[in-house]
Amino acid sequence: MGKTGVVILNYITWQQTERCIKSLKETENADELQIYVVDNASPEKGELRRVCREAQVELIENPNNSGYAAGNNVGIVKALTDGCDYIVISNNDIEYRAGCLTRMRDFLEGHFEYGIVGPKILTPEGTLQRCHYKKKTGYGDIWGTQTILRYVMKKPTDALYGDEQFYLHEQEVFAVSGCCFMLRAACARKLAPFDEHTFLYEEENIIGVRMEKEGWKTGYLPASEVVHNHDQTTRLVKPFALICWACSEVYYCREYLGCGFVKIRLMYWYRTLIFLLHGLRNKAYREQWSKYRKETGKYLRQKEWD
Repeated sequence: MGKTGVVILNYITWQQTERCIKSLKETENADELQIYVVDNASPEKGELRRVCREAQVELIENPNNSGYAAGNNVGIVKALTDGCDYIVISNNDIEYRAGCLTRMRDFLEGHFEYGIVGPKILTPEGTLQRCHYKKKTGYGDIWGTQTILRYVMKKPTDALYGDEQFYLHEQEVFAVSGCCFMLRAACARKLAPFDEHTFLYEEENIIGVRMEKEGWKTGYLPASEVVHNHDQTTRLVKPFALICWACSEVYYCREYLGCGFVKIRLMYWYRTLIFLLHGLRNKAYREQWSKYRKETGKYLRQKEWD
């Protein structure tokens, strides 16, 4: 059986990375794993270097923080170069339960039409995170699941992410959560590099579209379980996270949904209103207002991507 490369993306929160590595070593056969920690230019790396040295895992230090896709691309290239047969993309706030990777690898070995498989994702309290995608996210789905409308409309959320019953069964899905999934090397060679035009958010939808285009299936495997300590990094930089969200949404709507000027502007104005409302209570948002306008402005200009 070949090696499985695990790419763990780190920024600032080295303690989460340490827990992630520990859970991997406690629940999997270390001889079958090659762990790569990709640091996206954290300002302080001393503790992270210590953690990687003591755990005997490879640390790759990116000179710049270019986001989720770009950071993972570095790790994927390294894993493929090292001859890994399977590659796991992992947030550093993931903790693995026993046999998780083994089961996902067994699934891919037995289902050659599948290029990606994702596990059941639980909160630290043990509740289910409904974060895999039953279908491609359309423009209406964004309004129904990612705006204030989600608090009054249950059907769009169930239609996109599935209900509780959906997560009981092993099955094909459109896309899995980007926080943790496994892909076979042949699929990685087709998908890599991931689209680096988004810094954060919408990566799952983009990967799902590209998987469909390449003819690969994506699977969900409830027998594999991870715990996701959600938002441990983005909560530290919330205004920046909302800027990334707005930019990625504009890009996804235009490039992958083919939305026109009016639809894109409506969504952008909604995100802008949310940003401004946060600014009424939080100084950090007011301080980032000029950055919000500058960064989203780049994505709003169609000519940037022509």
